Amino acid sequence: MIAATYTDPVQLLKAMWRGNAAMSNLLPLDGKLAAIEAAKAGATPTEAMYFGQGYRLPTGWGWDRVAQVRAAHHIASHLVPVALGGPAIAWGVPMIDGKFLQRPRGPMAPRVFHRANTFYVIDLPADDDLNAHAEANPGTVRIEDMFGNVLWPEGTEQ
Repeated sequence: MIAATYTDPVQLLKAMWRGNAAMSNLLPLDGKLAAIEAAKAGATPTEAMYFGQGYRLPTGWGWDRVAQVRAAHHIASHLVPVALGGPAIAWGVPMIDGKFLQRPRGPMAPRVFHRANTFYVIDLPADDDLNAHAEANPGTVRIEDMFGNVLWPEGTEQ
């Protein structure tokens, strides 16, 4: 398998849609076209996905300004400027009709968790915040099967 490296935001979006059916199915055709236009204007793939779902920049903002503020203040890539009313702007995950918009996730990396003489393959995003939280706070996150057996973290008393 040959891995391609893209630097063009439009090519990144298209590669993500080809490689992730859930992300591709998230946007209808008009949403994909809106996302592509946003990427052409300088939006990151995450910002473009938000845009394709109905998010719009606050009045007077452009994608170049978003990039400048993000870089100056080290704002996470999944947060976007949201108008609070008047000139006030906050950075967050946008909502449309009371639902949080979906952002692209890292590629799914199957992880194998061993238990007794068996094993389970559990697909978790390679960069999932859950993993970092679990490592920083042992015992606060666990995965169970349908019978209540703890599959993760390994070594948990049954």
